[in-house]
Amino acid sequence: MKQQCEGIFLTKSIVAGLMFVSMFVSVRAQDGGAVGTKVKPEVSASITAGYGFHDGTFRSLPPVENCCTGYESSGGFSTGGHVSLAIPVANGALLLGTKFGYQYFNAAFSATTVEKVYGGSVASVDARIRHDLDVSWNMAVIGVGAEYAIMKQLWLGLWLDGFYVIRAGYEQRETIESPANIVFENGATTRDVHSGKLADYNSITGGVAGQIRYRLFDREDIGTFTGIDLVCRYMVPFTSLYQHDTQWRESSIDYKLRYIVGGVSVTF
Repeated sequence: MKQQCEGIFLTKSIVAGLMFVSMFVSVRAQDGGAVGTKVKPEVSASITAGYGFHDGTFRSLPPVENCCTGYESSGGFSTGGHVSLAIPVANGALLLGTKFGYQYFNAAFSATTVEKVYGGSVASVDARIRHDLDVSWNMAVIGVGAEYAIMKQLWLGLWLDGFYVIRAGYEQRETIESPANIVFENGATTRDVHSGKLADYNSITGGVAGQIRYRLFDREDIGTFTGIDLVCRYMVPFTSLYQHDTQWRESSIDYKLRYIVGGVSVTF
């Protein structure tokens, strides 16, 4: 729940920022400060940060062994970087581009169960146990897309992104939440602490992303770089990280990843 609230707050913040940018663009256009359309290819490098929505239901992910009855959707922060090439067409009003980059995602799944635990007497007691599963995804990204200048400084884009999983890891643990006066058979309130690499996932996935880009700064006469942009992207997947018919611990897995990120791009 905490991760979902953080994601909602971040999404609202980015939307509010985009509204501010749109208002700023209108003022600049009225003041005659708009930038001319592009007629030369551009190479840019960007860094982004945002929030990933890990949508799905599953009991566990291979090869994790636990006693959890099921996890539901969660989320976590994301960071990344990309290098892209944009080629102007239609007198610079339309840009055709390709990009290569890296994206990192993490998420913290948590669920609770009530189990019988030996409480130091002959009889066992009902204990509330929290099952934590933290996952991380390291991905290479390649994409192709197009952007259209709805105003001289404001571009709307549509991208097709492909992802290749470089590494997927996990950490898991079980912790007694209540009552406070009992322990597991190992004498501690935490057990089954493990970490490692996830398995049996789809190494190659894809999605479609909408993008908005605003040119903050543009100078053709500077040798080092020629422009600075604000960028925001929202990606919706059309493939899953785990197939719907994937079975693990007598349960199917449904797991998709979508995200929203914002960042800064420098054009050379």
